[in-house]
Amino acid sequence: MTLLAEVAAPEPVGPLLFANHNPNFGLDFEHEREGTSVCYWDAWESTHPGDPGHTFTPDNPLLSQGTWPQERGRRIDHILVRCVDHGPTLDAVACARIFDQPVDGVWASDHFGVVADLAVPTRTPTVIS
Repeated sequence: MTLLAEVAAPEPVGPLLFANHNPNFGLDFEHEREGTSVCYWDAWESTHPGDPGHTFTPDNPLLSQGTWPQERGRRIDHILVRCVDHGPTLDAVACARIFDQPVDGVWASDHFGVVADLAVPTRTPTVIS
């Protein structure tokens, strides 16, 4: 099952397609989660080089007290920008974790979210046909 949403953004951006393919989270399904013949730019890595940006982390008590007590931390939430032949179609200007603190003692989820500010690049990547 895949969840899709198309946003009719004004030019120069144009339509945006958001997809959540609800991958199997099982640790032994890495091969099945891999995409082939595609290239995506990771918004977190673009704006925080070298910072792992864990979103599934024992810093969240819902994780450490739940069914994943041995989890050491990893990033399972991503914002990926499609690339063409010479780079990403949008620039990641900023990227941050969200829902990474409790509100009135309540955590939103057992993992944190990610939000990014994206902008049209000053030079649009070339598409070679």
